[in-house]
Amino acid sequence: MEEKRYVGLDVHKYFVVAAAVNATHQVVLRPQRVNLTAFPAWARKHLRPSDEVALEATGNAWYMHDLLEPLVSRVVVGVTQQIKLIAAAMVKTDRKDALTLARLLAVNMIPAVWVPPLPVRDLRALISHRQRLVQAQTRLKNRLHSVLHRQQVVPPKGELFAQANRPWWLALILPSGEKLRLRQDLSQLEQVAVLIAEVDSELQRLSLAEPWRQQMPYLLQLPGIGLLTAMTTA
Repeated sequence: MEEKRYVGLDVHKYFVVAAAVNATHQVVLRPQRVNLTAFPAWARKHLRPSDEVALEATGNAWYMHDLLEPLVSRVVVGVTQQIKLIAAAMVKTDRKDALTLARLLAVNMIPAVWVPPLPVRDLRALISHRQRLVQAQTRLKNRLHSVLHRQQVVPPKGELFAQANRPWWLALILPSGEKLRLRQDLSQLEQVAVLIAEVDSELQRLSLAEPWRQQMPYLLQLPGIGLLTAMTTA
């Protein structure tokens, strides 16, 4: 029977440092650096089905989790800040971090995060993307408001950025540089509105598909809950 190993992975943008200990904390895999592009082949060659693996919840943690889960008995994605508190050290290197993760895993002291299933991750990424688009839209509108403030122009009544007011914006008497910026901001504002509408259409489609469609009717019945809020909290 193979000896159970506890593997720590210190994951970076372009490489991974891997190390492992056994149940008595003896080093059974000395820390080694592996390029991220070569890591899938390395993992298939060096990891065993009985291994347990720990890594921190960094930007590519879900990719690593999905890659490792079929290869080992357990993958733990740990809360970065809590791991740092538990394993505070005066001297920190990538090799020491990998061994620290392995040793914490061996004594079951990795504060793990919930690993959301792929549909949840995709939904979260889509909602975050929409938030960035809305933020960009807000910045554009603020810049256009600033033009009116600087030029002491009184805006027309109603929705200032409605398509019907586009000729009014373009007819403003402004310095040539400011006129150019205004025209480009208006153009970007239109483009962002189209992108937001495209995201909203995709959220609408997802709300009618599994695994969300059974929850949506109940959430949408609640006062003040629209589709976006329902999909955010689903």
